Amino acid sequence: MELLIIADEACSDVGFGYTEQLDAAIVPTWVADFVQSQSIAPLRELSQKMGRDDHITFYPKKSTICFAVDPDVACVQPKSRTPSVGCTLRTFTHNLSLLPPRGVVRATWQRPPQKLVHDDIGALNLLLVPYPYRITARSFSSERCEALPGARPWGWFALKQSWLRAADATGSASENHADDVAVIEFVHDLIAAAKEDVGSIHGVVLPEYALDWDTYEQLVIGVKQKFPDVEFFVSGSSSNCAKEIGNVAISTVFTKPSNDLGEKPIAITTSRAKHHRWKLDDGQISTYALGSALDPRLIWWEQTILPKREVQVNVFRTGSTFSAMICEDLARVDPAHAVLRSVAPSLVFVLLMDGPQLPSRWSARYATVFADDPGSSVLTLTSAALLNRARDAGHYNGSRSIALWKQENGQAMPIELPSDHHAVVLTLSGQQTNEVTLDGRPNRDGRAWRYHGQQPLKLKPRDRTHAEMIQKIVGV
Repeated sequence: MELLIIADEACSDVGFGYTEQLDAAIVPTWVADFVQSQSIAPLRELSQKMGRDDHITFYPKKSTICFAVDPDVACVQPKSRTPSVGCTLRTFTHNLSLLPPRGVVRATWQRPPQKLVHDDIGALNLLLVPYPYRITARSFSSERCEALPGARPWGWFALKQSWLRAADATGSASENHADDVAVIEFVHDLIAAAKEDVGSIHGVVLPEYALDWDTYEQLVIGVKQKFPDVEFFVSGSSSNCAKEIGNVAISTVFTKPSNDLGEKPIAITTSRAKHHRWKLDDGQISTYALGSALDPRLIWWEQTILPKREVQVNVFRTGSTFSAMICEDLARVDPAHAVLRSVAPSLVFVLLMDGPQLPSRWSARYATVFADDPGSSVLTLTSAALLNRARDAGHYNGSRSIALWKQENGQAMPIELPSDHHAVVLTLSGQQTNEVTLDGRPNRDGRAWRYHGQQPLKLKPRDRTHAEMIQKIVGV
């Protein structure tokens, strides 16, 4: 335990390199230099080889910053928060997390190669876009499977993104990318409209299955060019950075160059697949009125890949991090929850295709786990698609809560989307926390994000063509 404490003190703020504190040599430079040599240099070399140093879509994934221990035995990564409850190894460290072997869950700490120019004190304005707004039962395709004698019949279902591209009569997406362009313009317009109200938008979040990789990439490139204040972008997608089909979460962090290094602003994008398949039973089929597509007498499992399990933590400000989860990943404790609680991101975004986000529902219960230990703030966000189907079928008292905010002090705040609006701006504030390890060592620069308001957003059509584009996307 004494060696653990010594190592933790030696690695003060090791996960947040290229900060003003690092430049001032407040932290041990040899530790920071080592970690930078393990992750930052290869990233720059890779960007030069790719010839695309403005948008890097592959990040060298280091499963550990500890070079003296085999990563197939144990891994070590930085951490953001120190839990205030419990008696575990998590409560003994401020800066390091001890993790299981990489073969169980591969945890990666993703830090930009440039200086982070935003501090954790200013406001954090998030644009929540609950796309898609409508979904048809035909978007759920099914394949019945042979069940063993005595077992309940079951089958596979797949979700076709008919909202993303023009669909033919069978509900299959065509190669017409006109709808992709409309979605990109729609999100850009939302960012511009939100900026008129709050001044700056720092993060944009879309829910599970909202986009595919091609649309996401074009959207991110446009955001980087038009909206330099945006610090990160998160969305669910049907394909990853390598264009492999699956249910994935994609995250991009935008960085600004240091004025004295002659660097370009860059966007770093990473993706990771869902860990658990969605199981649709007769109750959900009834709630979302999907009986015409999925036989309610069967159990339906989501047909998606389950590759190597990963937990990705992204540094986006000088002392703050976020991680993205997908639906069932929040509810299923094994195997990633312990890892995520150890690395302790400041923010956890849970991307859903679900009903309304209410304090009484499952997502709020499981979000409490991370809000209590390690003290992460959790945002669950669903698309309006299934929410609208449930509301139209008379469920959940017509609630239009697209998101739920849960923070460490127990506060749970539903985030409503009025019927004639298109998005919500969520305002958070960074607060310094007084975090103390179990052996009594304080952390002078702990950070937590707290809820400070929400504002629904409605696009005003510029002309008839723009009005038709909005109507087509919203599906009303």
